[in-house]
Amino acid sequence: MRIFFSAILVCLSMFAMSQSKKDSCTFVVRGQILDLQTKEPLPFAEVRIENSTRGAVTDEKGFFTIDNVCDKEVHLIVSFVGYKTTIHHHDLHHPNPKIFLAPDQVMLESVIIEAEHERRY
Repeated sequence: MRIFFSAILVCLSMFAMSQSKKDSCTFVVRGQILDLQTKEPLPFAEVRIENSTRGAVTDEKGFFTIDNVCDKEVHLIVSFVGYKTTIHHHDLHHPNPKIFLAPDQVMLESVIIEAEHERRY
């Protein structure tokens, strides 16, 4: 009987802790992603919270919103094709940050295409 009550107490404690963690995930992170050089918005850039599955994609004007964030401080990983990936430290004391991405100057090597024509007799 003693083991039964101990097991119930452990289960109730775990349930209470999971509920308190769930209740603390009420923060919202908002911001805008812009090109560093032109200051133009970057539509459809990926913004995600480091070490998390939470994230968002920016809209046509570069704005994003991530709901149900558990922590008051997070690291945002921002990526966009043709730009350097950036990690931005964000806290709720500075709402709606503007995050600038620098273009990635990747030069591809040249490609030489050679072909031979076969003659048929």
